[in-house]
Amino acid sequence: MRAIGLFLCVVLLLAALPLLGQQEFPIGAYTHRPDKAVYSSCNFTWAVMMTDFPTQSENDYYYNQWDKRIIAMQWGDIYYPSVAQRLVIEAEQTPVNDLSKNFFLTKSTGQAYGNAWWANPALHDAGIMVGDAVPYWEYESGKTYIDSFLIKITPPGRADCEVVRLEVAEGATILASRVLKSNDFNGDEYQWFTLSFTLSGTAQTEDEERHQLRPRLERAITSTRNIDVRVYWYDEVETWLDRVIINDQKARSLYSGIYDQMIADTVRKYTGTGYPLMRRFMLRDEPNLSGFYPFRRVDSVLVVAHSNDPIAGRGRGFTASCLTYLRFMQEAKPHELTVDLYPIVPSIPSPSLSASDADKCGIPVYDYPTYTTRLQAALDKLVEFDEEWFGGYQWRKGLRPAIEATRAVGSKKGIWFIPQVHGILWQSNLNLN
Repeated sequence: MRAIGLFLCVVLLLAALPLLGQQEFPIGAYTHRPDKAVYSSCNFTWAVMMTDFPTQSENDYYYNQWDKRIIAMQWGDIYYPSVAQRLVIEAEQTPVNDLSKNFFLTKSTGQAYGNAWWANPALHDAGIMVGDAVPYWEYESGKTYIDSFLIKITPPGRADCEVVRLEVAEGATILASRVLKSNDFNGDEYQWFTLSFTLSGTAQTEDEERHQLRPRLERAITSTRNIDVRVYWYDEVETWLDRVIINDQKARSLYSGIYDQMIADTVRKYTGTGYPLMRRFMLRDEPNLSGFYPFRRVDSVLVVAHSNDPIAGRGRGFTASCLTYLRFMQEAKPHELTVDLYPIVPSIPSPSLSASDADKCGIPVYDYPTYTTRLQAALDKLVEFDEEWFGGYQWRKGLRPAIEATRAVGSKKGIWFIPQVHGILWQSNLNLN
């Protein structure tokens, strides 16, 4: 969901659940700056505000002085914790090409054993128990990550010996390594072992993350996008690996409860009597796979802080989802699903622009047959599905896959359908000279 000026982004709700106590079909805008005249003339009933530096006009907006307006608001004290990263990888999970699960692509020794990956000296040779953790491309430059490994052994009953080596690598460079020995384990119970690593580069500041000052796609992702989390087994001790959890530092803080009071205080303020129509809080925009669990954690705090309107979802988290709808439903457990798509792309000409203006914008000059053919094809993909491939993995997007995902989780969910114009247009840019 990109930032746009005024009212280019139309928001529709295909209501599967009551909103404000009745079935509604809201229409509205996603905007950085509210404009009362625009909202009134377009009969908007919903708006998403992307600011927490309100002017007086915006304060009027937040205080609901513009007749009946329904609002979803980004506010730093709630948005910031949701920009955390957390990946959970079950060791026994087999690879899937649709990224519905995280998994280890490489397993050169051992075998699945119940809910774990198991290696036994009597059956297996030394080697990589698990490696090449997928997704490997979501690690951000300058950040510190903490990998937690849940492991148990059968005590060898002999002198201390090497069990496994935990490693993180970027290409051929070892970023962190830790050898676990049998004496590091207490009996045959599962234990957590951690390994931290920091990537080179410059991380976003807290202010940038709170206010989304740099677009998501401009974040400095590691250049190789090849972060390998792996476990090497020494063929000395019977070993079980249950799962690996990868957190950035913010996720560690989020799950320890450090942000709970800040989130609760904010949601109580903006869902109080002074803001009777404030409905949702904007969480991380278009979360990556590593953002699904943080969404769920922040949203759970919102629910506890504002528990008197669970059906309508007042005070809940609102975000534009990524392409893996089903996984987002399963891991984030949202109150409703947001389908955020861009049907109007640069290859489609605009009937409202002259040939000269179209050339300045870098889009084809308008002619009716080209316009209708390309627009119809884009809308067909929007409603049905469009397949994209990234790194050898398939993503399905579109309204139909979103509906299928809500049905698959076994509960009725409202769907916010956002057919966006893909671009940025401010009022000051309307004169293209």
